[in-house]
Amino acid sequence: MASDILSQATTEIKESSYGKFSLQFDESCDVASCAVLLGFVRYVHQDKIKEEFLLCEDLLTTTKGEDVFNINSFFTKNGLDWNSVQQVSVDGAPSMMGGHRGLRGLIQAINPEISVDHCIIHRYSLGSKSLPGNLKLVFEDVLKIVNFIKSRDVNSRIFKELCKEMGEQYQVLLYHTDVRWLSRGKVVRRVIELLKAVQEFLEQKGSPFATKFTDKEWLARLCYLADIFAELNSGNLQLQGRNTTVIDAHHTVTAFLGKLDSALGERSDRPVSHPRPVC
Repeated sequence: MASDILSQATTEIKESSYGKFSLQFDESCDVASCAVLLGFVRYVHQDKIKEEFLLCEDLLTTTKGEDVFNINSFFTKNGLDWNSVQQVSVDGAPSMMGGHRGLRGLIQAINPEISVDHCIIHRYSLGSKSLPGNLKLVFEDVLKIVNFIKSRDVNSRIFKELCKEMGEQYQVLLYHTDVRWLSRGKVVRRVIELLKAVQEFLEQKGSPFATKFTDKEWLARLCYLADIFAELNSGNLQLQGRNTTVIDAHHTVTAFLGKLDSALGERSDRPVSHPRPVC
């Protein structure tokens, strides 16, 4: 089935009336810590823009630019031509963006006309990871609380039963996974949704983290994190999906920056600056 889908996609790419196509590559690790290269393609077929999953290649040893550029053999095997590539978007790692031995340099050595850029969604995700010191401490506390409850099976079972007794909508907390872009917001939101149950459980266990839930300043920062992560996740989702163009992504990010400038301007009574372009 996978071979048939690949054959259909490559055939449509080669028969595209536009004659050009764009690529997106991301080097990541799966649940078994194996490095893989994911590739997506966007092209015009029958006057419609199509997006397809193109490849998933294992990176068996290192993840240098030369290793990633093994996709050249994929191109040769499937009859694809680098001269038909118009744009390549990558995840911004040095092995991807390097101008000499990185993927960008190796691709442009074949066709200098190809534009290679750092994916807007990835830049947005990296930028949203920075936290001021006081908020970072609160987030680290949240992760420790979640790990304390979920790290032992007996704790998880007791917490689940406690949530049921208290009539909570959910019975489990969520682990934080750094590679998942929406993870932080979901983790913090779930803690707030189960706030009373978490506090009760920590008090029963005699955990020092129970005192955090009586600290109004800590709780205020926790709620702020939930709100700002919700806004960031909402913007993140708007950047993704089929038929989303770079223009759409630009408008989403600049609109968000405009909201921040407006909020800061109201709080500090300073003139509101214009949204800053990101492309």
